[in-house]
Amino acid sequence: MCFPTQQILSHHENMRFTIFVCLLTCLLCSLSAQRKRKNNFPEDSPSNALSLRVETLIIEGSRLLILGNYPVARTTFEQANQLEPNNAVVYFKLAELDMIFNASDEALIHISQAIALDGKNKFYLIFKGDILSSLNRYKDLVEVYTKLIAIPGNEQYYFDLGALYQFQKKWDKALEAYEKGQQLFGISENIMRERQKIHLQKNDIDALEEDWDRLIAHAPYEIRYVLELCSVLIMNKAYDQAMIRLSVWEDPNAKLLISQIALQQNDYDKAIVFLKQGFSSQDAPLLAKIQLLDALIDKVSLTASLKELLDQLLAIYPTRFEALAFVGDVYLKLDEAIEALSNYRKAIALEGADYKLWQQVISMEFQNLEYDSVMRHCDQALERYPNQALLYFYNGVAHYSKKDFEKAIRLLSYGRKYVGDPNLLGFFYAQLGDAYNAIEQYNQSDEAFEKALEINPNNEHVLNNYSYFLCLRKQQLLKAKNMANKLIKKYPENATYLDTYGWVLYTLKQYEEAEIYLKKAALIDENGTVIEHYGDVLFELGQFKKALAQWRRAQELGETTDSIELKIKNSEIRD
Repeated sequence: MCFPTQQILSHHENMRFTIFVCLLTCLLCSLSAQRKRKNNFPEDSPSNALSLRVETLIIEGSRLLILGNYPVARTTFEQANQLEPNNAVVYFKLAELDMIFNASDEALIHISQAIALDGKNKFYLIFKGDILSSLNRYKDLVEVYTKLIAIPGNEQYYFDLGALYQFQKKWDKALEAYEKGQQLFGISENIMRERQKIHLQKNDIDALEEDWDRLIAHAPYEIRYVLELCSVLIMNKAYDQAMIRLSVWEDPNAKLLISQIALQQNDYDKAIVFLKQGFSSQDAPLLAKIQLLDALIDKVSLTASLKELLDQLLAIYPTRFEALAFVGDVYLKLDEAIEALSNYRKAIALEGADYKLWQQVISMEFQNLEYDSVMRHCDQALERYPNQALLYFYNGVAHYSKKDFEKAIRLLSYGRKYVGDPNLLGFFYAQLGDAYNAIEQYNQSDEAFEKALEINPNNEHVLNNYSYFLCLRKQQLLKAKNMANKLIKKYPENATYLDTYGWVLYTLKQYEEAEIYLKKAALIDENGTVIEHYGDVLFELGQFKKALAQWRRAQELGETTDSIELKIKNSEIRD
């Protein structure tokens, strides 16, 4: 009885034995061929005994080679080589061993010795070709393929020779080799495509057309050959030649190619006519329709005819996200953002929508301050693209804007590890600084802001918010002043930055200087916070009536502190 493990081992041993028997048979044939070429000696002659000894060593070495016992196999072949230095099989086996250890140069020496002794053995030539390829010695490889072709039954190597000449950019020789192969084996679509590449390299459009005519004649009802040829002709501006061929076909793809020709010749009316003729067919590719429609819209804008095609596109491909995304792109180009976003949202609901499309939707919603939609779509997108840092950023900022600061911190903290762009990482830290400040975790807030400034010392968001938050806490006021001052030097007309700098000065009790900047900010921006600050500094300067007027104005605008009513009330009592 055999246990399962024994059965497996037995199976592998049987396989090895079978492989060994097959290779041994091939080897014995080769040895037999060599023996026939030698003079016949009596069976008991020393020469015959030597040959039998060498054959035995070769068979044993081959067995060891199959079993993976390479060192002993090499020793065995070397013994055979010492006994019979002119044995081609021994050199071939040594070359095989060399290649196992990637010793290509040594393998080339051994296989060349084998070929010198048996120059018509195609297997030796094929193996030498493999070795030369590994050494990138393509010039020498030409000689090998030429010799192989000379051996009857190996004419298929014309195609390998053609490919080799093509790689070496010897265009005419490549064409000749390919043609000889096709004369023997018939026209091949793959070979004709390789010839097409060569004709294009030579810029020989006439020869290319002749070649494709042969392929078309070989399969006269295969329109794809006609379409491919015409596509090449169009790319090379041979419009008349392409038109002659296309005009006889009613195929929708032919109509689209005619539309492309008309477009390139600036005949936009004709381009639209032929685009319509091929547009409704599902046999014509969606991408080709999109490209033509896009190019025409760029040229003539969204005319009634093109708007009709745009609507038709959605009717033909209601489940293709590419169609909806393209329609969204068109409306976005036309500054119709609402219509664009509507189509983008429909597109991401379809199978196959890519990350770029999700990002487009989320970024537009973010710009529109549609934070609920941003959060919902970020959550959906993260299920598909969990390694996209920007999704965590948008989601975190949206939660921050909805005052869910804890969730914002979790998203931004987790998403940081996926950030590759240092600038984006700076924005992550900047937003974390804001979120930690909102929950009064000031040490973490300051640490995040500092990390953001390490990445970009001129980060405007950080310079403004960090300085303002320090000011509110009445901590590190000189640092806050320096950061805020850096901003107003760069942006002297920015009301937000002027207000921050003015408020830092106010907190430092530098009221006269603070009044200059807060007044300027109040003149630029009708904002309740800014106006209230201006009223505060006027009050400290003893300008009570002016302060009251600014506070009342701020109260009307909104976005003031909770103490605005008390300030107004006390000021009115003072009056």
